[in-house]
Amino acid sequence: MIITDVARDAFRDLFDQHDANNVRVFFAGQGCGAPQLGLALDSPEENDVMQTVNTISVAIDPQILILAENITLDVQDTPQGRGIVMMGLPDSDCC
Repeated sequence: MIITDVARDAFRDLFDQHDANNVRVFFAGQGCGAPQLGLALDSPEENDVMQTVNTISVAIDPQILILAENITLDVQDTPQGRGIVMMGLPDSDCC
Protein backbone atom coordinates (compact mmCIF):
# COMPACT_ATOMS: atom_id res chain seq x y z
CA MET A 1 0.00 0.00 0.00
CA ILE A 2 1.07 3.52 -0.76
CA ILE A 3 -0.28 6.65 0.88
CA THR A 4 0.79 9.75 -1.01
CA ASP A 5 2.05 12.77 0.92
CA VAL A 6 -1.09 14.70 -0.03
CA ALA A 7 -3.30 11.87 1.29
CA ARG A 8 -1.18 11.64 4.45
CA ASP A 9 -1.81 15.32 5.14
CA ALA A 10 -5.54 14.89 4.40
CA PHE A 11 -5.72 11.94 6.82
CA ARG A 12 -4.00 13.99 9.52
CA ASP A 13 -6.60 16.75 9.04
CA LEU A 14 -9.40 14.17 9.23
CA PHE A 15 -7.90 12.62 12.36
CA ASP A 16 -7.92 16.03 14.04
CA GLN A 17 -11.50 16.76 12.94
CA HIS A 18 -12.89 13.37 13.99
CA ASP A 19 -10.71 12.50 16.99
CA ALA A 20 -9.39 9.44 15.16
CA ASN A 21 -5.92 7.96 14.92
CA ASN A 22 -6.00 5.34 12.19
CA VAL A 23 -7.55 4.28 8.91
CA ARG A 24 -9.21 0.92 8.35
CA VAL A 25 -9.32 -0.81 4.95
CA PHE A 26 -11.91 -3.59 4.87
CA PHE A 27 -13.83 -6.04 2.69
CA ALA A 28 -17.06 -4.28 1.66
CA GLY A 29 -18.64 -7.05 -0.40
CA GLN A 30 -18.35 -8.73 -3.75
CA GLY A 31 -19.45 -6.93 -6.87
CA CYS A 32 -19.05 -7.46 -10.60
CA GLY A 33 -16.48 -10.22 -10.17
CA ALA A 34 -14.11 -8.29 -7.93
CA PRO A 35 -14.04 -7.64 -4.19
CA GLN A 36 -15.07 -4.17 -3.10
CA LEU A 37 -12.90 -2.44 -0.51
CA GLY A 38 -14.06 0.08 2.03
CA LEU A 39 -12.11 2.83 3.76
CA ALA A 40 -13.02 4.34 7.13
CA LEU A 41 -11.66 6.19 10.12
CA ASP A 42 -12.38 3.28 12.41
CA SER A 43 -10.82 1.27 15.20
CA PRO A 44 -9.01 -1.91 14.21
CA GLU A 45 -10.91 -5.16 14.56
CA GLU A 46 -9.42 -8.08 16.44
CA ASN A 47 -7.87 -9.88 13.44
CA ASP A 48 -6.81 -6.81 11.44
CA VAL A 49 -3.21 -6.53 10.31
CA MET A 50 -1.67 -3.25 11.46
CA GLN A 51 0.78 -1.36 9.26
CA THR A 52 2.29 2.11 9.31
CA VAL A 53 2.32 3.64 5.84
CA ASN A 54 3.84 7.11 5.34
CA THR A 55 3.38 7.70 9.10
CA ILE A 56 -0.34 6.75 8.98
CA SER A 57 -1.56 3.83 11.09
CA VAL A 58 -3.59 1.48 8.86
CA ALA A 59 -5.70 -1.49 10.00
CA ILE A 60 -6.26 -3.97 7.17
CA ASP A 61 -8.95 -6.65 7.12
CA PRO A 62 -7.01 -9.91 6.60
CA GLN A 63 -9.54 -10.99 3.91
CA ILE A 64 -8.19 -8.29 1.57
CA LEU A 65 -4.56 -8.09 2.69
CA ILE A 66 -3.20 -9.20 -0.72
CA LEU A 67 -5.38 -6.66 -2.56
CA ALA A 68 -4.36 -3.89 -0.16
CA GLU A 69 -0.70 -4.38 -1.06
CA ASN A 70 -1.39 -2.94 -4.52
CA ILE A 71 -3.51 0.08 -3.70
CA THR A 72 -2.56 3.73 -3.52
CA LEU A 73 -4.49 6.17 -1.38
CA ASP A 74 -4.44 9.66 -2.84
CA VAL A 75 -6.52 12.83 -2.89
CA GLN A 76 -8.79 13.85 -5.73
CA ASP A 77 -10.50 17.20 -6.24
CA THR A 78 -13.95 17.08 -7.85
CA PRO A 79 -16.76 19.62 -8.28
CA GLN A 80 -18.30 18.05 -5.13
CA GLY A 81 -15.14 18.68 -3.12
CA ARG A 82 -11.91 17.03 -2.13
CA GLY A 83 -11.79 13.37 -1.17
CA ILE A 84 -9.49 10.43 -0.62
CA VAL A 85 -9.52 7.85 -3.40
CA MET A 86 -8.31 4.28 -3.63
CA MET A 87 -6.42 3.48 -6.83
CA GLY A 88 -4.94 0.23 -8.10
CA LEU A 89 -7.87 -2.07 -7.47
CA PRO A 90 -8.42 -4.94 -9.92
CA ASP A 91 -10.69 -4.16 -12.86
CA SER A 92 -14.20 -5.51 -12.52
CA ASP A 93 -15.96 -7.34 -15.32
CA CYS A 94 -19.07 -5.14 -15.14
CA CYS A 95 -20.44 -3.89 -18.42
